[in-house]
Amino acid sequence: MPPLRRAEEWAAIHRFRRRRHEESRSEEPFEPDGLAKLDMQREEPSNISEMLVARDGDEVAGFATIWIPRPGAAGYESNRGILWFDLYVLRESRGRGVGRAIFPQVLEVAQRHEGRLIGTNAEEPEGVATLEGHGFKRRSEARYSRLDLLALDWSRVAAWAAEGRQRSPERTLRLLVGSPPADELEAHSRSMTELFNTIPWDDIDHGDIVFTPETVIEGGEHHERLGGVMTRHLVYEPDGRMTAGTEMLHFPDAQPEHAHQWLTAVHRTAQGNGIGRWMKCEMRLHLRRTFPRVRWVLTDNASSNSHKLKINIELGFLPYRVEGTYQAALADLSRG
Repeated sequence: MPPLRRAEEWAAIHRFRRRRHEESRSEEPFEPDGLAKLDMQREEPSNISEMLVARDGDEVAGFATIWIPRPGAAGYESNRGILWFDLYVLRESRGRGVGRAIFPQVLEVAQRHEGRLIGTNAEEPEGVATLEGHGFKRRSEARYSRLDLLALDWSRVAAWAAEGRQRSPERTLRLLVGSPPADELEAHSRSMTELFNTIPWDDIDHGDIVFTPETVIEGGEHHERLGGVMTRHLVYEPDGRMTAGTEMLHFPDAQPEHAHQWLTAVHRTAQGNGIGRWMKCEMRLHLRRTFPRVRWVLTDNASSNSHKLKINIELGFLPYRVEGTYQAALADLSRG
């Protein structure tokens, strides 16, 4: 798709986004138009993205985004040929050939970039049936949950935070807001790479997630452009090694009542000490002090990750949707 330049083109995309949100993501905060445009225009260090539009007159009936590993990026060789896409057709336009028109274009983009495997997520029965009809196989399942801070037992959260400190007296828990200092970027990048690659992937075929000082800086600058505040609680061993971390992203102006819980990971050498719950409780207490307008915390976890799910349930998270991850070999896919 050629670059979107005209205001009316962006307006049509945003109308589509609002309709999609009403149909399938009404439990989650809507990303304002200006922020979404910045996100869609972003030149990610690790991925190239291409967008495809199916129109119905002046309106957008279907929209797809394809993510391709960027040649030369850190981790490129292990991710080479593994592509991901998102495709959505508005409900009123289904059964009219919109998906059948746009899906072959997704495959053409994947082939042009020497794709080997292609994957996507789906939760609606209609979408799942379509994927399976094309030859996609379910590889993993994610549970999306949210926590209502108004219903949280704050005395229990404080007690669990204190217990975490008592169980790891030799460890240091550090609060980091924004990007790490320049002299810590190298070590921080190595540690985050190691922690991110402990995340369970189930049967998903994937490459390595690799952080570098450059990608950490770019991510931080992008969040700042969006008006976001990235907060991390990081745990260090006496020898200075980072062995655990949890991240939260909040947009005080655009989404004042919502915060997004991202990574929570504990290195295998430090597991079994209640560190995950300790970090999450400290994060909740910090959130309450710093952003008192936040009511909802959103997160997702692999359904197979029983340990993380147990912590979330203890904290009061309630699931609101389940989403499957599907992959297929590009050579085996049906275009029809």
